Amino acid sequence: MPLLLTGALLSVLPFVLHWALWRVYLPRRQTRAIVLLALVVDAVSLLGLAWSQGTLAGAPGAPSPVVYAHLGLFMFAMLCAYVITYSALEADSPTLVMVQMLYEARPQGLEPEKFLARLGDDVLVLPRVRDLERDGMAEVRQGRYVLTPKGRSMAKGFTLFARLQGIGLGG
Repeated sequence: MPLLLTGALLSVLPFVLHWALWRVYLPRRQTRAIVLLALVVDAVSLLGLAWSQGTLAGAPGAPSPVVYAHLGLFMFAMLCAYVITYSALEADSPTLVMVQMLYEARPQGLEPEKFLARLGDDVLVLPRVRDLERDGMAEVRQGRYVLTPKGRSMAKGFTLFARLQGIGLGG
């Protein structure tokens, strides 16, 4: 239990720093910045913890380096979960946009025609296309969108994952 609690507390540090720093400066590539911030903060946290408990000096009775490996793995898993959640919320998720529209229309709701009319490409598609371009995943060449090498690598990863899971690609 102390290991889980320590890992959870240390995993909160990058989130708090992310929240504070984004109030001052919003990086162009937010996901990359979050990952770098978290990896640096996690590494410094683990080294500081190991130093404070005497593990780095080989003090008798100090926790084993395996404890820090477990903490690091837990913190990395928390980072992955956070990045996935953040990327879903960073842009307007189609599902979240629809739920928000229906929430704001309560209790009378929206007529299907009005509901669908508010869900155009400007709301659902174009922000994602801009994200692909901004993140270097796609670019326009000769008037057509094409994947960059980075985008092809990501597409191959998703395709492989989908095949391993026995599911089709889709949104």
